[in-house]
Amino acid sequence: MKRLTSLVFIISLPFLYSANVQAATDSSAEFDSAKQEIEKSQQDVKKAKRRAEMLEDKNLVEFFSSLEKFLDINATCFDATDKDEVKAGVCILSETQKLADAGNVVAQHGMGNIYEEMGNYNKAIEWYQKALDNPKLHDLYKSEVESDMDRAKGKVKDKPKDKEKEKSE
Repeated sequence: MKRLTSLVFIISLPFLYSANVQAATDSSAEFDSAKQEIEKSQQDVKKAKRRAEMLEDKNLVEFFSSLEKFLDINATCFDATDKDEVKAGVCILSETQKLADAGNVVAQHGMGNIYEEMGNYNKAIEWYQKALDNPKLHDLYKSEVESDMDRAKGKVKDKPKDKEKEKSE
């Protein structure tokens, strides 16, 4: 029952990685909408983290802590940039990179999604692999990262090598 309840918490969370970065390049109304979605997700994660604490699932609490930090930097970037979409995008990328480099598994997965969205599939695969190798990766989240890794690997096979080289430069 504990594992099933944990799974429900994971499934109920929206994935915001590419949505956040995309919102940083869209209109002001979409920018506001993405900011509201982040705020709602922050509340949902706090609730889910409290439930995981009640279940005494330390690994799930740690996962939600990673997700909470990831959402916090997104919210901070949205607040600090006064609806400047370019600045918000740069901030999100920069702050996500810092979290990922510090071992935040959600940010590592997010970096993979960001690079995949940019068409740099080899770099995306590197970040997905870092997330998969991270001992803080929760079992219930692992399949999401594996699925993204498989998708990126498929795109590498389909993409001409010279185009991939241009993207990494």
